[in-house]
Amino acid sequence: MCNIPIGHDVIIPIDSLNQGITPTVAVHAGRNAVQWCIDNGYSNIYDLDIKYDKAVACFLSFYTMPQVIHAALCINLASPIEYKRLGSIQLMNATCKFATAIGAKGVVVHPGSYIEGTYADGVERLKSSLLRIHKQNPGVKIYLENMVGCGTQLFSSIKQLYDLVKDKDWLGICFDTAHWWLAGHMTQVNIEKLKDVKSKIEVVHLNTTINGFKSKLDRHAMYHFGQNRSLDAHLNMIISNNILDQSIWILERANDDLYKNDIKYLDRTHSLYIA
Repeated sequence: MCNIPIGHDVIIPIDSLNQGITPTVAVHAGRNAVQWCIDNGYSNIYDLDIKYDKAVACFLSFYTMPQVIHAALCINLASPIEYKRLGSIQLMNATCKFATAIGAKGVVVHPGSYIEGTYADGVERLKSSLLRIHKQNPGVKIYLENMVGCGTQLFSSIKQLYDLVKDKDWLGICFDTAHWWLAGHMTQVNIEKLKDVKSKIEVVHLNTTINGFKSKLDRHAMYHFGQNRSLDAHLNMIISNNILDQSIWILERANDDLYKNDIKYLDRTHSLYIA
């Protein structure tokens, strides 16, 4: 198979980034991409005042590999609560500026939840928020991630995401494999249909989980390949058919040992050539 950019996520607390404290990451065999995950501990902290003189210099000096940034999980661009939606836009604008400064490929963000009213209302708020962010950051690509469909979450369907982003060159898809399984969409028929939307899938979260098909229980960071044989079989089908070879692959794992074990699994089962 081709040389696929592959790596895992590195969590960066907002407080650390605001103070110019940058993470130390070992660049070992099997990592030639990275996802920086901005973390605020799920609190409603929308201020990201990056100390560019310290933080950006570090990222530019040490990380020349392909990079993406995962926006903070508190962001809800579809929220009906105005201050939360505006705060989310503010934090996304700051994140996009950081992405530009370090030369990242783009920013991954969850589409959010509509909370009250209708699904369609939430989609319209999301679209409006994305346009505002794009106007402030026209050179930054935003990748919307498919979700598990729990509660009022938007976009568990890859096809629906594709319909939203297909005619916008500044929008793309981050395809989370565990989310797709947990939402009940990972079937052989739907895997075939991935070929129709793969042109917009530029980031892949190659995740697994022990939770059941269509359970909508979003838990995957502590799990590794080999724990869910049915999910693994579907992932193997996706990988073997070269559907996602044009994407950056990110393994969201809780620690380096889980990541290294799964890199070995991919190399053993698919003879991945990973620089």
